[in-house]
Amino acid sequence: MGLNTQILHLPIPPKGVLYNYPVRGDEKQIIAGYPAPPEFASQVYAQALLPNLVARVTQGGESFDDAIAWAENEAELVSRG
Repeated sequence: MGLNTQILHLPIPPKGVLYNYPVRGDEKQIIAGYPAPPEFASQVYAQALLPNLVARVTQGGESFDDAIAWAENEAELVSRG
């Protein structure tokens, strides 16, 4: 069975595959830190505050409350500049 290259040129993805095409217009693009102002949200994203928060709880063994306190402190530092 050879590679069917015709499906590579379809304007829509074939059934049963992951969708990795440009945004259609019915999706809402957001970034970590939304709905904060863009300056703040971009720093939350760049410093990976949300993934680090999850990692502290799931991999680091911290309690959820301690991890939230850490994230609040980090967010305060980001907001100060």
